[in-house]
Amino acid sequence: MRLSAARQLAVGRERLTFLNSLSYDEVAALPKVTMEKIVVDGNRLEVSVWHETLEMGAHLVAVQAYGYWFLGIGRMAAEGFVLSPRNERRPLTLEEWAPFS
Repeated sequence: MRLSAARQLAVGRERLTFLNSLSYDEVAALPKVTMEKIVVDGNRLEVSVWHETLEMGAHLVAVQAYGYWFLGIGRMAAEGFVLSPRNERRPLTLEEWAPFS
């Protein structure tokens, strides 16, 4: 049985919650991209974390959870945040989010 969209989103949010708990220095030290293939409820997911350094020392972090269906066709869920040097966090704008969706 295929993983529900809600469960797929929850997997991405679990990773995002962990990343959101990191300090500024820990976020700054993240690699540009990490990809991990996992199995959730018998379904394959690829969870990717994207990290970009923005102007003025801010860091953008996006998490994608891609669920495979058939022959590379699947469903993508993505969310993220921007962390300022003052340790202020905000959700991604639609423009910032678009490349990851």
